[in-house]
Amino acid sequence: MTPLETLSRLIFEVADFPVEEVRPELDLYSDIGLDSLDMIELLMAMEVRFEMDVSDDECEAMKTVKDALELVEAKSAVRAA
Repeated sequence: MTPLETLSRLIFEVADFPVEEVRPELDLYSDIGLDSLDMIELLMAMEVRFEMDVSDDECEAMKTVKDALELVEAKSAVRAA
């Protein structure tokens, strides 16, 4: 499963947003409909699923699905190094 597919499933679990409609350019708040509590739940799920820690600054910078994917990729690269 690709990181986008995994993230799409997490978004579905948190926001009941259709997996097949998740695209990188979507805004997590305005397009997907997350509120601040949903975002915390999504971040916690991402930390568990992708085995990573997300700082407050990284959380605040994450606005789109693409931002979330880039964060996952960056954390994965650090872990692999």
